[in-house]
Amino acid sequence: MQSLSLKPLKPALLSAAFSSFQAMGLHSLFSSAFSGLGVIFMMHRVLPEDTHQDFAPHKYLSITPEFLEQAIDQVRSLDMDIVSIDEAYRRIKATHPRKFAVFTFDDGFRDVLQYAFPIFKKKSVPFTVYIPSSWPGGGGFLYWSLIEKIVAENNVVKNPVPDFPAELPTETLAQKQQAFDMLAAYFEGQKDPAKDPYLQTLLQTYDIDPTAFCLQEIMDWDEIRKLNEDELVTIGAHSVNHNNFHKLTDIELTIELVQSKSYIEQQLQQPCRHFAYPFGDTDCIRERELKAASGAGFLTAVTTRKGVIQTEHSDHMTALPRIHFHSDYQSKGYISMVTSGFPFFVLNKFRRHVAG
Repeated sequence: MQSLSLKPLKPALLSAAFSSFQAMGLHSLFSSAFSGLGVIFMMHRVLPEDTHQDFAPHKYLSITPEFLEQAIDQVRSLDMDIVSIDEAYRRIKATHPRKFAVFTFDDGFRDVLQYAFPIFKKKSVPFTVYIPSSWPGGGGFLYWSLIEKIVAENNVVKNPVPDFPAELPTETLAQKQQAFDMLAAYFEGQKDPAKDPYLQTLLQTYDIDPTAFCLQEIMDWDEIRKLNEDELVTIGAHSVNHNNFHKLTDIELTIELVQSKSYIEQQLQQPCRHFAYPFGDTDCIRERELKAASGAGFLTAVTTRKGVIQTEHSDHMTALPRIHFHSDYQSKGYISMVTSGFPFFVLNKFRRHVAG
């Protein structure tokens, strides 16, 4: 699922920084200088507030249907065109004078079809969904959510990882968070968590079937084809298995890119031209990965680097930044602030980071 680190520290820190920028109103003063050509918004899930359980460490990766609708209205109020990723490609290449916004989702969770699609349809707004090609058939190993499920449903977790306590207390919310952070950090550090024997032991102990869990959470191919029938929808690739590209060999990296593209094209009987990197920050996506995405035949590839689209991106179409929508940022002033580009100019130490 995650295109971001599992650690929620960055969102919290950024939320505080953005709140400060918003309070000072500096973004309004500098919008014309830093807003660039447009923005690409990144989302993962759209869920009603009452669907979250008490222990929900990934709640920050979701927004409510109400906020999504509000965000669309606010973007339009800023006199920005909401366009498809294909149209964004054309505009970036041509340095189109009209500012634009693109709405994108990573992973293909079923709630995109259930809660997000009706809103986009009502508003006549195009959007893109990036699919890890093995996930609709149950091949997604959503280990972060599996760990969350184990921790949430038990007061003690029997832990198989060496050098960790044999049992992790998980009775209180604080204990659950501590246990989750410990386990998630360990398994996130593995090259391929799906093959980690300690995680397999953990799942067997609690009788959890990762395939069934994936099929429960992710749209299947019939649902994706149904979504794809609408002219507002673009389906892009998000690798085959959602592994961290920086940990892959050159051959493994090429396979993840080329096979995801070809399999989606086979399933949908149309070209797949756009890509989203799993774990797409600057620690994981560097020159090798950017060149590989271009070599695989994608017109664009989006990262999780935070920022607006600059004119220089016309020469770096596989290094496009995005602005993350999640629960920490569900406020009215957020849209106008981030589309100004000013907060990212400050966070990037007063330089325009484009690629590399």
